[in-house]
Order: sequence, then C-alpha cells, then structure tokens
Amino acid sequence: MKRPEAEALSDEAEQASADDFARRRRRQDALIGLGVGLAVFVVLVSTANAYGLTVDEPVYMRDCSQARAWLGVLLTSPGTALRKDTAEMFWHFTPEHPALLRLVGGALLGVSEAVGLPRGYAAVRAGTALLVSLGFVGLFHWGNGLCGRPWGLVAAGALLG
Repeated sequence: MKRPEAEALSDEAEQASADDFARRRRRQDALIGLGVGLAVFVVLVSTANAYGLTVDEPVYMRDCSQARAWLGVLLTSPGTALRKDTAEMFWHFTPEHPALLRLVGGALLGVSEAVGLPRGYAAVRAGTALLVSLGFVGLFHWGNGLCGRPWGLVAAGALLG
C-alpha cells in the first residue's frame, strides 16, 4: 500500500509530465503553423509577377508607395508625420483601399527596397500575401483545435489548392 506522501509525489510527477507534453505540443503546433504561413507566403510572392494587373491595382500600388513614404517620414520625424496636413497629403487618395493593407504593403515595399530586392508587382503584392498567409496560419490552428493537427493541415492545403 502506498503512503499518502508517495501518492502525492506520483500525482505531481504525472501532472508535470502532462504539462510538459502539452507545452511541447503547443510549441510544435506553433512551428507547424509558422511553416504553413511561410509556405503560403513563398508560393504567393513567387507567383506574384506571373499574373496581370487587376482593375484597381495601379491605384493600390500608388497607395502602398504613399504609405511607404509616410512610414519613412514617421521614422525620421514622427511629429511631422502625425500632423493633419501631412497625414492628408499621404492618405487622401482612395478610401476604398483599407489602411492596414496600405501600411503592410508600404512597409514590405520599404523593406524590399532597403535590402535591394527589385521593385515590381511582387514587392507591392507582398503585403497582401503576408496577410493572406496569416489567415492560413489561423485556419490551420482553427482546424487543429477542432479536429486535430492532420485536419488543420488538410484545411489549409485544401484552400491553397
């Protein structure tokens, strides 16, 4: 017969083992989700120059360039960038393009310029590709939470295919 102290230690060891397993599982899921997002991003950006322009894409590209320029002002002179007249100068063009897409597209356009990547459709479309990739990461985690890891991968793969 086990003593109460031994049972308590045994229960604590089992709980610690279960906690360690759950922690490892969450870390693995996070890495798999990151891999899914990275794979989707690479596929989208690597094919971004392979298709033509949509109707409003030249306006969107101009908006991303304006956002990149505004971000440059924000980094060098935040007070100037946040003034009303400066914001209106950079942000007044097209209200139908969401500001988040402009900011992400502009930021990635600036990064691609800074590291010497060629400017083009892929540089501007990378912002949208990044947000779509994050959506795929969310889809994987949603499917993983509902039905398990294989079904999370199936859900993300089916949408990409």
